[in-house]
Amino acid sequence: MRAIKIYILEDEIITQRLLKKYLQGLGYVVCGITNSAEIALEEIALLKPDIALLDINVKGIKTGIWVGEQLTVPFVYISAYNDSETIKSAVKTAPVGYLIKPFKEMEVFAIIEMTVNNLINEESTSNKNDEQKEVIIKDGKTHIKVRVNEIFFVKSEGKYIEVYLKNRRIVIRQSLIGFMDRIKIPFIIRVHGSYLINLNMLESFDTSFILIRGFTVPISRRYKKQFVAKMKVI
Repeated sequence: MRAIKIYILEDEIITQRLLKKYLQGLGYVVCGITNSAEIALEEIALLKPDIALLDINVKGIKTGIWVGEQLTVPFVYISAYNDSETIKSAVKTAPVGYLIKPFKEMEVFAIIEMTVNNLINEESTSNKNDEQKEVIIKDGKTHIKVRVNEIFFVKSEGKYIEVYLKNRRIVIRQSLIGFMDRIKIPFIIRVHGSYLINLNMLESFDTSFILIRGFTVPISRRYKKQFVAKMKVI
């Protein structure tokens, strides 16, 4: 479980500090900052950020576009130039966005939120196996990546759900059905109108309740047959 990490390639120290302030204020982790395209490419490979912000015009021979051409993570270009030639060159590398200097905090917020939303939408098409699959959950201002196999159970409370992990409970505004549609994992199943459980975390069960890492979760009559079938009870 970790917060969304963002890497910054930016030529100007003042803009570096401003971006870092904005991003940390929005609950993101700035995992690295540099004004060198070569260093950025090396550190992005090492630090594995979820998103990169790339200034197009930085000191040296290499540019932010040169970095963008080689990335597999989503990236946003930053530039003081909005001429057609610069934009055409940038678009060829498929960035998720383009920030024009000087920018405001809400512009940074909007483009990062849209990028994170795209990451969430791509969860269902991930090539990771079920054990490795991650889901992005917003906890207050912070976006957190959680491995699905670390979830104990999920409880519905009105318009919100509570996601129970080993050392944490995260409350998010989403329906139980909506959460199930996002994760689509066979070992996360519904056992009650208000509960999902992780079968891999199950310790014991009887006709009415399931014990999940010290928590007691009810089984409803409606979902009991499906649950027993999954458990392959003899």
